[in-house]
Amino acid sequence: MAQPEAPNGAGQLLGGSRPTVDAGLVLQHVLERIHAEFGMLLEAAPAQSDATRKLGLLEHLHSSRQQLLRLAQLVQWHPKAKALVECVDQGKVLDQARQHAQMLDSAAVELFEAHLRRQPDFC
Repeated sequence: MAQPEAPNGAGQLLGGSRPTVDAGLVLQHVLERIHAEFGMLLEAAPAQSDATRKLGLLEHLHSSRQQLLRLAQLVQWHPKAKALVECVDQGKVLDQARQHAQMLDSAAVELFEAHLRRQPDFC
C-alpha cells in the first residue's frame, strides 16, 4: 500500500541527512570577514573627515555585533541540534510512531474479535 504524499513537500524535509557545515568554519569565516572589513576601514580612515570616520566605525561595530550575536545563538543551539539530527536522519521518530500506530490498530482489532468470540449474540 503506497503512502500518501506529504503536502507542500514536507516529506522531503525529513528525507535523510543533508550536507552540513562545521560551526567552527562558519565562525572562522565571519571573524576573518569582520577583521578584513576593519582593516579596510582603517586604511580609508586618514583620507576621511572625523565625522565620516566615526560613522564608518559605528556602522562597522554595529554590523559586527549583529553577526557575533547570531554566531553566539548558533553556538548555543548547535549541541541541541545534534540529537534532533540523529533522530531525523535515522528515521527513528517517524518509524517508531508509525509502528506504534500499527500495533495499536492491530491490538484494537484483536480485542474486538476476542470480544465477538466470547459473546456471539452481540451483533
